[in-house]
Amino acid sequence: MIATVAQFVRLLNDLAPTCLAESWDNVGLQIGSRKWPVKKIWTALDPLPEVVAAASENEVDLLVTHHPLFFKSLKQIDCESPLGRIAETALTAKLAIFCAHTNLDSTAGGVNDVLAERMGVRQLRVLCRRRCRCKQTGHIRP
Repeated sequence: MIATVAQFVRLLNDLAPTCLAESWDNVGLQIGSRKWPVKKIWTALDPLPEVVAAASENEVDLLVTHHPLFFKSLKQIDCESPLGRIAETALTAKLAIFCAHTNLDSTAGGVNDVLAERMGVRQLRVLCRRRCRCKQTGHIRP
């Protein structure tokens, strides 16, 4: 049985729940269908044109990035614009793009924890005390 984008979206959302994302951020499935099959996955910091082109040429099915392709709501997709060309390339190749940004920064064991550990920081404390319950996973953010 071949895995689907939906299965990886659930896995990634369990690792970095969307409720941990900042309100201004846009995380999750950026492009693609949850029904698409996934055999090959790449990761990248940004969904840059050259990254998406290389992923498409290498028959990658899912590209997981830290930074989102779309930060703001779209009013149009113009295939002559840089974002439009990326979207067109991904959709033509059936390349799903998923982003875990500030939710991956904030999750336990995430980017911030790894950076602190690598720098030798031992006494960590949460600076933001906002509470939220993730509708998807039931996780509570302290």
